[in-house]
Amino acid sequence: MTQMTDEELRQFLRENKERIAELIKDETEFAKDVGDEVKGAVDSTADRIKEKVSEGKGRAEETFKDIYKAVMDPVAHRHFVRMGLEFFMGLSAIMDKMPVPSSVKEFREDVEASRASVQKEFCKANPNCAAKKNGNDEDIERIEID
Repeated sequence: MTQMTDEELRQFLRENKERIAELIKDETEFAKDVGDEVKGAVDSTADRIKEKVSEGKGRAEETFKDIYKAVMDPVAHRHFVRMGLEFFMGLSAIMDKMPVPSSVKEFREDVEASRASVQKEFCKANPNCAAKKNGNDEDIERIEID
């Protein structure tokens, strides 16, 4: 490009003022059109994202409800409580047969008394309490180890 003096540049701008204004107007309109297209695309994408988030939230809520129902199921709770009681009763039976110091036996007796109290309260609230049906272990086959 050739070097222009300030005066030559001013002269060029005065002579081409209308054409320069048209070019600037065209570029401004083009930029506005592009901006409108981009804004439309962004709005459309935002709407799709909101839809997907809403769908995902709905699925997550349903999944959480299903999991909550499974975890809070009274039948499952009843089995876990029975399992816990049976486990502690098994430990108690093992402790009865083990050679342990008298302090441990006293502790075990305290635990057994507490368990009996808890069992009594548990059976009051539970119509399917095993202790109500059969308080002994006659149906359990004992294994003797020499």
